[in-house]
Amino acid sequence: MTVCISLCDSLVTVGISEEKVARSPAAERSRQPFPPRGVKYLNNKKEFPLSNLSFPEDTFVVVATGEEAKTFRVKGGSLEHDGDWTPGDLADQGPAGKSPSEQSPRESMEATFSKIIAERLYHHAHKGDFERLILVADPDTLGEIRPLLHQEVTDKLVLEQAKTLINSPVEDIEKSISQ
Repeated sequence: MTVCISLCDSLVTVGISEEKVARSPAAERSRQPFPPRGVKYLNNKKEFPLSNLSFPEDTFVVVATGEEAKTFRVKGGSLEHDGDWTPGDLADQGPAGKSPSEQSPRESMEATFSKIIAERLYHHAHKGDFERLILVADPDTLGEIRPLLHQEVTDKLVLEQAKTLINSPVEDIEKSISQ
């Protein structure tokens, strides 16, 4: 590699030219990209190992936004889709507490759905449907849900993440809660 520097009227110009260097075959192989961690190649095909979540069996996982929620259970070391929660008809319900006058209808609907999620979690916790809970929600929704959670729910909360993963594949959700 050759570096040229020239000074003209207090302006510095730097030029770099790359010379061809002969590399050994071993050096060329070392420049090949390695497969990402956790990915194995067998017969030139990627093989992804089964996820192995460190959470006990039957841990209840809720991935939510202010518009929808997906529920999962830890089964056999990975997540198994359990169901979907949608706001439904929110005309008869409202957000918890007083809502500011500058709140948009969408923000009001999201706050109402956050209240519904907190109520459903309490209902399931009180019935004994789960012993451990992982709650993943976008930061705004998590901020809405957190103060509404009953003590019975927070006692079972083993992980809380402020991330938007609602449209992510199950593998990405598993990876996120495993870190």
